[in-house]
Amino acid sequence: EKIPLNQLLLQTAFCCIASDGNIDKREIAIIKSLFEDSEYFENTNLQDEMNQLIMKINDKGTDFFRDYFLLLNEANLTEDEELIIIDYALQTIKLNIQKLNSLKIFVTD
Repeated sequence: EKIPLNQLLLQTAFCCIASDGNIDKREIAIIKSLFEDSEYFENTNLQDEMNQLIMKINDKGTDFFRDYFLLLNEANLTEDEELIIIDYALQTIKLNIQKLNSLKIFVTD
């Protein structure tokens, strides 16, 4: 059974923000802003999906990432789907870095 692309996109973005071991509300807001207007997430309750991912990572710890990469490896994605996933990962990372850099201005002075 093929996992829906929107689920892979959300898990990808979630892994990008969770990889430092800390998920903060600003990072959740980044994912919401990235996906709320996306065609891939019409009729999807992002908050519910995010809550489920948070529960899974709290339960599984680092195994969550292993499971994600196994799922991604077995997804039989087209080249276009792979590029979409990479694009969303990069957008998530970029937005996260921008958010962190804007916060450092207030912390370092």
